[in-house]
Amino acid sequence: MKFILTATAAAILCLSMSSAEASPARVLNMAAMRASPGTSYAVIAVVPRGKIVNARYCISNGWCRVKWRGRIGWINGKLLRTRLLQRRS
Repeated sequence: MKFILTATAAAILCLSMSSAEASPARVLNMAAMRASPGTSYAVIAVVPRGKIVNARYCISNGWCRVKWRGRIGWINGKLLRTRLLQRRS
């Protein structure tokens, strides 16, 4: 049940964001882009160190919603460097 609520909330937040709000962020270390915000979720891509992703926002647990090479997923914010990234609770 918790997974369904988390996935639904993430989908609603994502749909309410426009691509104009994305900020470029550099990946500091090789990062697993995941289907949902947490290490227990499937890896959908591996982003190499130094690559730029479009970071849309971060949530209170530190995970950030990103887009890279047409895929949208989540990367731990500790692995990203950006100045303008919005934090959301």
